[in-house]
Amino acid sequence: MTDVTTNQPLRVEDEGGAGPYLMLPAMQLGVLTRLLECHRVSFWVDENLVSLDGEPETAFVEFGRRGDTATLRKILDSAP
Repeated sequence: MTDVTTNQPLRVEDEGGAGPYLMLPAMQLGVLTRLLECHRVSFWVDENLVSLDGEPETAFVEFGRRGDTATLRKILDSAP
């Protein structure tokens, strides 16, 4: 799955002990949530969207400590 604002692949980050997370343009949140639900992935979306310097709003999707980074990357790579 590609970030529509940068044309780069979305990246699952796995820094710290809270588990993997993903940052993406808020405008893509609906597509991502449907994809994750289709694959029965547990996740939650942070309540607040972030926008810096007038850039499009960014959403944070959290997968928790049980999130499997490799599986999440495969799911994202399989999406258009």
